[in-house]
Order: sequence, then C-alpha cells, then structure tokens
Amino acid sequence: KIIQKGNKPLINSVYSSGTLPHGTPGICTLQEINETVDTFMTILNKTSIIPQKKSFADIDINFSEINITGRVSFLSKDYLVHYKPAVIKPKDILYIWLSHLLLSLSNNDTLPSKSLLIGMESDKTQRCFQYSEVINASSILNKLLNLYNYGLNRPIHFFPATSYTYVYEILRGKDNDYAISKAEQEWIGSRFKPGESDNAFYQIYPGSKLSISNDCDFIQTALTVFKPIFEHEEKVQI
Repeated sequence: KIIQKGNKPLINSVYSSGTLPHGTPGICTLQEINETVDTFMTILNKTSIIPQKKSFADIDINFSEINITGRVSFLSKDYLVHYKPAVIKPKDILYIWLSHLLLSLSNNDTLPSKSLLIGMESDKTQRCFQYSEVINASSILNKLLNLYNYGLNRPIHFFPATSYTYVYEILRGKDNDYAISKAEQEWIGSRFKPGESDNAFYQIYPGSKLSISNDCDFIQTALTVFKPIFEHEEKVQI
C-alpha cells in the first residue's frame, strides 16, 4: 500500500525516485497503481493457497552434461505460485514453466508437482493458469537445452509473444496459414499496438528481414517451446 492517510514520506520517496511523471499525471499514475494492487489483493484473498514455512527449494541437477543450480521460490503447500498484478504475458508463462520443469526433475516428493500463475485480465478480473505434473520433463528440458546450446552459436528465431500466438492458434485447430497470419500481426503490430518486432533487440536482429511465413526455424522452435506448455496448461478459477 502506497497511498494512505499519513503516508506522505513514502509518497514523497516514490516521487523523488523519478519513476513517476511530475505533478498531476504522477498523482494519477500512483492512484491507478494503488487501485490495481487493491483489486489484485482482493483476488488473492479469495484463494485457498497455504504458504509454507520454507517457501523455496534449492535446485542442483546434473542434466545432459549441464549442471543446473539455482533457487525456485514462491512455494505453497500444494503449488509453485507466481503472481502478477497485471495482464499475463508469454514471458511470464515461460518463467514459471522452466521452474515447473525443474521441480518435476528434483525427485523430491515434499515439493509441489503443480504450479499456478495468477494474474489479471484487461478488465482486472482474475486470470489463472494451472500447470499439471510433467511426466516427460527430462525430454522437454533436453529439447530446451539443445535450443540453448544452438543459440550460443547463432541467434535462434524465437520471439515469445509471436511464437505463443502461432502455437495457440495451431493447437486450437486453425490451419497453418491462419496461425501464421495471426503471428505476423503480433510481430508487426498496428497503429494502435506496437508489434514485438519493435523491441530494440529485434531491431538489431532479425530486423525487417524476417518473414515468418517462410521461416521453418521459427515454426519448429515455437512448437518445441510452447506445445508442451499448452499440453500441461489449464485455465482455472481459484
């Protein structure tokens, strides 16, 4: 909570950080943030998620000659849980999916085998994805590591939002031409919404050269990454 009576020092601190516009626009932005957080807290308070005393797990896995170490955080009794008080984007899905795979490979029965990604729709209602236990986690992670190793030598044609859109349309029964056209819309954008290609990094490579409709690498990579995610993902209400 940022805006509340008698909290002027904190408000002044936020203003002085330079992260908000000056004057009235900054006040309005702060109020909007506060309202969004209030709404999201209401959503979370309706869930039955039970925190654990130790809400993280240290990972140390030797896999395909690669040693993977790190920490998976935000564990509850039954789920790995990620929260976002905003619209969920494909990069958020990728982040929890990788953590979900690592938990599946940890061979620790005390850790949750399911995951939840809780966010908001554009109208600020709940949006929640549940990820089920992954039986073939080794195979999936091996393919991702192959992509990673390939990417160490040359850029791979993987663009999260555009790739997500393509696989989403394919898996809901649309033909390839339709899925490609929707992916191209996500990549190019419109006068009302910037495309993923506007990202400064993608301006450097591949820039304007990329033609998704003729790019077999894009299609195969998108399916390798997102198809297993959709196969284990379910939209739920909690």
